[in-house]
Amino acid sequence: MAANGKKRTNEPTAGEVVREIHNRLAKRDANGESLVMVRRFELAMQNRFRGPEEDVRSRLSVHLAEIQRLNPPQKPWIDLGCGRGEWIEIASRAGANVMGVDRNEFAIEQCLNRNLHVVYSDALDYLRDLPDGSCAVLTAFHLIENCEFNYTLRLLREAVRVLASSGVFALETPNPGNHQVMSYQFWLDPMHLRPLPQELMEFTFEHLGLQVVRSSGLNPHSQYGPQDYALVAVR
Repeated sequence: MAANGKKRTNEPTAGEVVREIHNRLAKRDANGESLVMVRRFELAMQNRFRGPEEDVRSRLSVHLAEIQRLNPPQKPWIDLGCGRGEWIEIASRAGANVMGVDRNEFAIEQCLNRNLHVVYSDALDYLRDLPDGSCAVLTAFHLIENCEFNYTLRLLREAVRVLASSGVFALETPNPGNHQVMSYQFWLDPMHLRPLPQELMEFTFEHLGLQVVRSSGLNPHSQYGPQDYALVAVR
């Protein structure tokens, strides 16, 4: 896709991209049809429970000022697990050269239909193919709670490698310190594997070579406190 977001005439349509993904799944995996069903369910669940895209953009917009304040280098931004593309729109409007990565072909289709710059890939596989120091900003909003912890460690190790000096990593995930989140809301999403305490992720960032510059609660509940937390770190 062209850097300015406009489709060239020789590029496939969003529907053609998704059909090609389905064909590859069917050839590679006898369970490809089941996987397609799961991906449809994932996106439908996000549309139902995460809220309207305008609300999600409003919640995510708090990260932009912090990232800009840290003055990352003039290199590409990568949004890991981009979903419907709300953060891509925010970053693009701010002038960033941002690419979204997602393994859900239906989310990719939604993004392509809005001329957003996205690629269908597993997040870790995508980072492994990038050169050292090639990115200014990496973001992962509501991704790691869906991953095995050893996968998260490898993902963060690759993130440190591909971030340029003074590059920024921003993460958001559900807050297990909120009793309402822990007892009910987290488990509303059957794709969630385990909640990750804020102190654990701070240590993990620092252990792998990232300097945490902000660790804060987000989306407060009047009785139970922040429903999510964010970490922002620099390399």
